[in-house]
Amino acid sequence: LGINSIKWELEDLSFFYLEPNKYKQVSRMVTESRAEREKYLADVIAVLHDEMDKLGITAQIMGRPKHLYSIYQKMTKKGKGFSEIYDLIAVRIITSSVKDCYSALGAVHTIWHPMPGRFKDYIAMPKFNMYQSLHTTWRPTGATRRRAARARVLPTIWTPSSPGCARWWTGRTRPRTPASF
Repeated sequence: LGINSIKWELEDLSFFYLEPNKYKQVSRMVTESRAEREKYLADVIAVLHDEMDKLGITAQIMGRPKHLYSIYQKMTKKGKGFSEIYDLIAVRIITSSVKDCYSALGAVHTIWHPMPGRFKDYIAMPKFNMYQSLHTTWRPTGATRRRAARARVLPTIWTPSSPGCARWWTGRTRPRTPASF
């Protein structure tokens, strides 16, 4: 239904008006690294497309940058600096079967090393609303050879049995934020 995009937009707008100085600070940090992150995201998607083709997995692969309030929340709750936030970029791989979903995860973990404690299997143990997916976080290593090691990605691998996942990205536009973003 795209409700999360509305949530993100409202959070960023609220952040903009309620904490203008902190919003400007986070916005500045994100803007400074935006071109690098967008290039890295395009490279990651290209690598994943190649790997899925090699494995014979039909998949939709898309990515997005995290929204400002989410980044600020992680910095505040975890007491970390901007450079210590690992999931500034999210990648989604939508597969046609559960088997392909696990295979895609294996491919991701073969290319990039997963971060310990940052894997969630919502297929084997769905959420209460029957949401099913696999979540992992990785750090780029020498195997990437495309971008600097400080780039971070959080991929989400979805299965078609996830409620609404096919509609999730169909016709969805990026949430609007204030002009300063």
